[in-house]
Amino acid sequence: MGKKGKAAPTPETGEQKALATGAFVNSAEPQSAWFVFGSDSSFMSDDDLFECLGEAEWTSSKHAKKGDILFFYFIAPYRAVHLVARASRDPYIDWQSGRWFIEYESMVRIKPISLSEIRELFDEKRLLMYCRDGKWIRPDFANRLLDHMVVEYRVEKEDIHRVRQRVVGNMELGKSASITLDELRQLQSYHFICEEEVEYHVLEPVLRLAKVEYPVRVQRRFDLPRRKTADYAAIESIDGRSSERVRCIIEAKLNLGKGGNWSTNRHVEEARQNAEMCNAPGFVVMDRDRFVCFPTQDENPCLVLNRTTLDENGLSALRAHILNQKTAHPIVRQDPRIPKMNRRRPGRDA
Repeated sequence: MGKKGKAAPTPETGEQKALATGAFVNSAEPQSAWFVFGSDSSFMSDDDLFECLGEAEWTSSKHAKKGDILFFYFIAPYRAVHLVARASRDPYIDWQSGRWFIEYESMVRIKPISLSEIRELFDEKRLLMYCRDGKWIRPDFANRLLDHMVVEYRVEKEDIHRVRQRVVGNMELGKSASITLDELRQLQSYHFICEEEVEYHVLEPVLRLAKVEYPVRVQRRFDLPRRKTADYAAIESIDGRSSERVRCIIEAKLNLGKGGNWSTNRHVEEARQNAEMCNAPGFVVMDRDRFVCFPTQDENPCLVLNRTTLDENGLSALRAHILNQKTAHPIVRQDPRIPKMNRRRPGRDA
C-alpha cells in the first residue's frame, strides 16, 4: 500500500495517503463508528505512525462523518483491530480510483482485538469482518470496543481522550433505547444508510413498543442449518428450557423495493427459506418504512404495516403475528392491487 514517502497509492483495501497538513478534529462526542479495512501491505508499523504523526487518509464509507471513530481492522494474516483514530473531515471521492477517502488524526495503536474477541463482544458467532470501503458499527457495540481497547503506542493524553469518547449515535435518528412511537413515525427514510441502522433504530424499538416478550425471547443473529443466519428469531421455550421452537423469523433490509408482487421479491424468498429451515410458522420482512408479515406457506402477506402510520393496533397485530396467535385476528391490509378493466364483449350491450 502507498504510504508517506513510499510508492504512490493504488486502489486497494486499506489504501492510505499522507496529508500535507494535519486537520484538527472536533472533540465533540462522535455520532458513529466504523470498521475500515487494511491488507497486509497497508499495515502500519510504529515507524510509520511516527512518520505521519497519526495524520493521513484511508479508504472509507462515503457515509462516514467528521468526528466519527475509525477502528482499523487488518485482514489476514493479522485478523484484528490494531489502530483507532478520529475522522478529521467528511469523506471525499478520488475520481481516478473511484474510491472514497477520509482524513483522520489522533491515531493510536492498541493491543490487537482479534476477530474472535470482536465476535464475542458483539455476540455474533458468524460476524463477517470485511467490507470494501467500511462497515458501520452500532453505537452500543462501538462503546464495547472502546471499553475493551488498551492503548499501546502514541500515549498523548489528548489523542487518547479523543479516541475514547463515547459514541452517541445518529442524532437525526435518536437514541434507540428511548424512541417513542411518535418519534418512530417521524423518522426520515433518507437518514438511514445501512441495514444495521434499520435494525437498531426501527426494528428493536418496534419490538420493545409491541412488547414482544413473554412467552418468547427475541434472539439477534440466530444460527440456522447450512451455515445460514437469520437477523432475528422469536423463540419459545417448551417445558422450561429443555427444548425450544421458533415462532417467527424477522429479516431487516434497508429497502425492500416496490411492494405488490411479493412472490418474486428476493428478500421475501430469503426470509421464507430461513423460516422453513427452522419450521417457523411465520416470518416478517421489514425495511426502514414497512413491516410485511407472511405465514410461511403463503405467497401473499397477511399484514403490511407502514412505519409512518403505525399505531397501537398495528403494534398489537405485529405482536400477534410474531407470537403466531391466530385468535388475535390481526388487521389485514395488503398493498392495493391494480383494478381490472371492464371491457365490452363483441355483440353485447354495455
